[in-house]
Amino acid sequence: HILELYPDGPQILNELIQNADDARASEVCILVNRQSYPTSSLLSPNLACWQGPAIYFYNNSVFRPQDFINLTKIGQGSKIDCLGKTGKFGLGFNAVYHFTDLPSFVSGEYLVYFDPHTKYLPGATVQHPGLRIKFTRNNILSQFPDQFKPYLMLGCDLQSEFAGTLFRFPLRRSDSAQHSEIKKVPYTAEDVDGLVDSFRRLGPDALLFLKHIRQIKIFEMDETGETHLLYKMQARADPVDHAARFMTIPTFVEGTPDAPVSKQQFLATLQKLSTDRLPTCDMLVEISKTDPRAGSTCTERWAISSAIGGGRARDMAVHPSTLHLRLVPWVGLAVLLSRDGGPATLAGGRSFCFLPLPSETGL
Repeated sequence: HILELYPDGPQILNELIQNADDARASEVCILVNRQSYPTSSLLSPNLACWQGPAIYFYNNSVFRPQDFINLTKIGQGSKIDCLGKTGKFGLGFNAVYHFTDLPSFVSGEYLVYFDPHTKYLPGATVQHPGLRIKFTRNNILSQFPDQFKPYLMLGCDLQSEFAGTLFRFPLRRSDSAQHSEIKKVPYTAEDVDGLVDSFRRLGPDALLFLKHIRQIKIFEMDETGETHLLYKMQARADPVDHAARFMTIPTFVEGTPDAPVSKQQFLATLQKLSTDRLPTCDMLVEISKTDPRAGSTCTERWAISSAIGGGRARDMAVHPSTLHLRLVPWVGLAVLLSRDGGPATLAGGRSFCFLPLPSETGL
């Protein structure tokens, strides 16, 4: 069962953040929408149970054609040839089925629904368990206003091309859970509150080693439609121009959007370069955490050192017996220097694979 691979909790949001980072997004927003929407004009009456409260996840990157293909492969992934990408897009996305049986998203010109049960969307089949709508050439809002009203937020109007990606995960209600073949447990408002609180505690550390994401915001939309900022975390190189110095490392590994690097190209370059020519970066990073409800902001200053390793690490990555593992000798170390201008200490070191892992190093 696909959910056995992914525990419930903040790790689900970590999966989505990792995918956004792989897509070179710099900004992420998480929105808890407590509204319920009308059910009169839907694509199918069966969709009425998914018009209630939902979790939204926005990032400011747009899906590429290959990304659409990757997400349709439940239980599979297509990052094998992309060494800069740490997770499998299909598998990582499937963690959201803890929340819902009907995930959907808007990106560019398209609105996409997934219906693994093939019982909610009209025309869904085992071969095609979903629906992709090119909304820029269809006036879907006037035809099915209730169906598409939940997507009109965070800059999305379902008329012009959307310069980002907005996922909607309507929460599984008790009545839907009884008939679900994915998970028999509803996802309640209390579950969402716990998820957000857990992630908020872990979130700021996530910005230490991500390649592209520099800002994460968490919002709440109440039953009246009012939106409130709950939390904001932001990372900034100090001085700012040092951020470009760090980007030499992910560019070395994954290339640029216009000229991506394949695994063969990366390993060939890694093998022929001497250690002193491999990219490294030492920088200072300021991470701010703002809680508007408490009226507080905390600023931490970190020293971060990153490098593509040579020596034995490089030898292991390029050795014929380990090529199938697609190892990347990328290492980073972060040390907390100060908090709000004063001295600061950490209770214990943590290990990361770009995002925090549930283990301590004792350092």
